[in-house]
Amino acid sequence: MPGTIDNNLRRAYVQEQLGVYLLRAVAAVAEVERPQDYGIDAIVTLLKPENGRRLIASSSFYAQLKAASVTELTYKGDELTWFKKLKLPLFIGIVDPDPMTLSLYTCHNAIRALQSSNCSTLTLYPRESPDGWNLRDPWKIVHKGDGCGSNNSTEVYLGVPVYELRPGNLADKGLLTGFCEVMEPLIAVLHRNIQWGSIRYMDLFTWTTGQPPKISGFSFSPHAPDQIISPHFFLSKEQLYSDMYKLGLPTILGELSAYAKAWAFYSILNEQPDGWDRARLLLQYLFEQGIIEQSLWDGIQQHAQYILGENQGKGGKNTPV
Repeated sequence: MPGTIDNNLRRAYVQEQLGVYLLRAVAAVAEVERPQDYGIDAIVTLLKPENGRRLIASSSFYAQLKAASVTELTYKGDELTWFKKLKLPLFIGIVDPDPMTLSLYTCHNAIRALQSSNCSTLTLYPRESPDGWNLRDPWKIVHKGDGCGSNNSTEVYLGVPVYELRPGNLADKGLLTGFCEVMEPLIAVLHRNIQWGSIRYMDLFTWTTGQPPKISGFSFSPHAPDQIISPHFFLSKEQLYSDMYKLGLPTILGELSAYAKAWAFYSILNEQPDGWDRARLLLQYLFEQGIIEQSLWDGIQQHAQYILGENQGKGGKNTPV
């Protein structure tokens, strides 16, 4: 109706703009216009202080900003597919107008949950898990339908904020440095987890608000949750793990081959025979598993022989070919 406006929508928009304003104090922010909003409100790039007045653009992440009245976010269908395929870490920003605070939450727990279960609906709660929940796995699976997994709903508590920003912080000359010290290592871990998502591996970490993350372990699921292997109730524990290992191994080795080749050539070009000896054993295994082609394997060995000499090119004096 002309001359009227939805006050709730207006208040939510104002709160989101407060979140953008606070982010601009610590980072470069490319705001996504509302007509183009596809689930991300801003692309945020850290600005790292260097040599006095200079700022160096560093890591980037996605931010989805919500008013404090929003207590949960739900993804299903195409939204869930989109969530699983994100190429930058996603942070949920909750903006509370009283006391004017932007709280940033990492989606790390949500990614962990998706690697552990197949679901049709994902619900995120930007807060700590309630009493009685297992803090090691801060999610629960709500079984629906026949219980086979395709209709399951997964509910995830995101934990405490990784960082909180307030207008009163803006006068702090060390704000940019402090924000980068927390967010840069956190984004680095999340980037690695995205990169390793294809092999179902991720680093686990703990965090407290305003402090850098601490690596606490790793998680590995050798098969995608929606892959079907033999029915579990027909398998022993050993057989189940064997099936999972066989499904995941080719992907793992394919991911590893690039690092092994880089290690080998670094050792060869820097004339480090001991390093080549060790890298060669790994490359030979990858060749035997069909991950590296015959022509490439022959070429690497010939290169090593040319630079390191006859014996070293073939693996060294104490390492048989």
